[in-house]
Amino acid sequence: MRFFTISPRLGVVLVAALMSLLLVPGAAHGETNTFTQATNDDWNAASNWTQGSVPDATDDVVLPSNTAPVLRSGADGVAKSITHNANMLGIFDGKTLTVGDGNSSFAGQLSIAGTSTLRLNGPTTWNPPNAIKIGTV
Repeated sequence: MRFFTISPRLGVVLVAALMSLLLVPGAAHGETNTFTQATNDDWNAASNWTQGSVPDATDDVVLPSNTAPVLRSGADGVAKSITHNANMLGIFDGKTLTVGDGNSSFAGQLSIAGTSTLRLNGPTTWNPPNAIKIGTV
């Protein structure tokens, strides 16, 4: 049977390396990120969101009834799911909003103009069904 001898210095390095692995947080898990419209109507303004950051593909997005978010500049939008009760959700200027496989619901007006796109990859409830406007806004 063979035994290995570890020098005290190497032992400290190994312990430090193992401790750093234990203390590093895991991958971020999606949370609810609510649009507040604190600054303006821009989807891509981090200051408009309760998490202080624009939603990513793991976030469950909530658009409250007193807001009207618009995706028209910056990056395309993403979310895991959307609960849309806003006065209006606008997707303009060729932007794409991609919603993942979470359960989404749309109860507010949705306006999609020009070459803009809404991609829904999960179950979606529409209420009322006539709240969608597609075309020139």
